[in-house]
Amino acid sequence: ARPHLLAGENVELTKAAVELCWLTCVSSALNGEELIRSNGIEILGALLVDCMAALPVDVSPAHPGAQVATLCLRTFAGLATFEAGRQKLISRPDLVSEVVRACAFE
Repeated sequence: ARPHLLAGENVELTKAAVELCWLTCVSSALNGEELIRSNGIEILGALLVDCMAALPVDVSPAHPGAQVATLCLRTFAGLATFEAGRQKLISRPDLVSEVVRACAFE
């Protein structure tokens, strides 16, 4: 696990890194495809799992961990526009379950 990525000052850097992934992928198909090829879905999936494990169901959307989780979900949505991204996502039922669970947060 990578709880250190969500602790203290690291959470802001993690948030910025995931936001950069999201914006880079949605602005350039080549970048999105490269993130898929370089196991970005697996890495972001592990980060989402860590976020979900650390956050209560009633977490504030302003909480940095919730923002990281939201950015992971946005990145997955962007990557799902690519056939390879969709295939990679559906090949991971554990990740799909985590995405569904994250969508239940208010």
